[in-house]
Amino acid sequence: MSRYRIAIELGPRHLRGVAVTFVGSGLRVESTIVQERPDMESEIVADWIRGLLDAAGMPTGKCLLAVSRDDVVIKRLLLETPSKGELPAMVDLAMRDELHLEGGAAVIDFLPDTVAVADSNLLAAALPESSLDRGRYRMAAAKRPVGRMSLRLLGVASLIADPHGGCIACVDVSGDGAEFILLEGLDVRIARAAALPTGAADEVAEAAIREARRTWTSWQVEAAAATIDQVVLIGDVEITEPMLEAMEEITTSPVIVLSTHPRIEQAGHDVSRLWSLLGLLLADHMGKPLIDFSSPRKPTHRFERHRQLGLAAAGVLLVLFGLIWTWGSTRVQSMQRQLDAINTQRAKLEPKWLRYHRDRYRLAHLDLWTSVQPDWVDHLAIAVDRLQPSGALVLDEVAAALDYKGVDAPKKGGVDEWAVQVTARLVLEAEAESREVGETFRQHWVEDEAWNVATTGADTEDGKRLPFGVTIRLHSPDESEAATAEPEGAP
Repeated sequence: MSRYRIAIELGPRHLRGVAVTFVGSGLRVESTIVQERPDMESEIVADWIRGLLDAAGMPTGKCLLAVSRDDVVIKRLLLETPSKGELPAMVDLAMRDELHLEGGAAVIDFLPDTVAVADSNLLAAALPESSLDRGRYRMAAAKRPVGRMSLRLLGVASLIADPHGGCIACVDVSGDGAEFILLEGLDVRIARAAALPTGAADEVAEAAIREARRTWTSWQVEAAAATIDQVVLIGDVEITEPMLEAMEEITTSPVIVLSTHPRIEQAGHDVSRLWSLLGLLLADHMGKPLIDFSSPRKPTHRFERHRQLGLAAAGVLLVLFGLIWTWGSTRVQSMQRQLDAINTQRAKLEPKWLRYHRDRYRLAHLDLWTSVQPDWVDHLAIAVDRLQPSGALVLDEVAAALDYKGVDAPKKGGVDEWAVQVTARLVLEAEAESREVGETFRQHWVEDEAWNVATTGADTEDGKRLPFGVTIRLHSPDESEAATAEPEGAP
């Protein structure tokens, strides 16, 4: 919605103002003022304006200040430019060069019509810096500071322009002078102003008709023989009525007087001399582009296009980084949730896992423990088989012993590396009929790889049944070196 509810025009002979309220896409007139300006010192003009606006019920706050055509210089420019960002600087340079203006002498703004790839066709206007300062000072003192300062002819254009591209001419005599505007579609193609005398309405109308005839003749040349679809008159009925008959003779196009508008509710007020102000408020409310001398488009750096491309690239990188960061954060959060679930499950399963390995180690230990079961009967049968020849050797006594030293389990090794530390011992005592028979018996055990002969004993002649006694001490190969160093028994 528009920020401005009031529009003011400070003419050389009249003060005009209108206050509105906005209704949807239109507006409703609340109060109006058209007051002739008396001769007075410039210092008290602001107080006079404030008194009239307060008496008319105009609200305070920022206003939209209208400027007439004869206060500005207007030029149509066709500039070759590849970017909108370069237009302000090019327009400022072109206007100052053409009008021979020094820096700060004038405020320049423009209204682009079309911006193509290679060139721009636009309406540029220059207002003296002193006029802007004077308007700001007076309206600020009147408690209605200037929020926007634009051309009154743009208000007229917003009311009567044909969006379908038709060509419309307008003669506006609602101000202190006459303004002649030629519109082609929504664009202002030609605009000129002419002074009107003070006095009776018929004298003013007659002067306006003369200027209209002169303007119409010049338009035939300047407009390149364009067909004008319609002529619109704007102003007080005392001036527009005699002009209506004359304009029908001057031009062959249909002529009408603007008296209503579908988006403006007049609410019983006479707005015949305020249409331009209402048009400015309506254009601002609808968001249409306007020339604004209080805040002109600023010239930008000559590398503006590169800067825009750089900013665009930075924006793309920023968005890409944001997407990557968002995706990464989502992934991290997802993985963190998975890790938390795994840790929770680990806390539940770890005691079972430890119990399982403890039981597995116990079982392996028991298996190794019970695996130590020497077959003494088999060893004894081997000893009996070696009593050859029959009757030549008698076995007196057999003694067997099992030395179990436990299970060797390295700290850094697995169950497969565990080993049982065990040694089996066997002592054989026999009697032989001769030394040769005893020696043969002893030799069998020496050659047996399953046993190590620790000591053979001594052959003595003290046998009770056979003359020679034989003693053999055996141990398994796993017995320690200390066992092998055991001294031989007495004979």
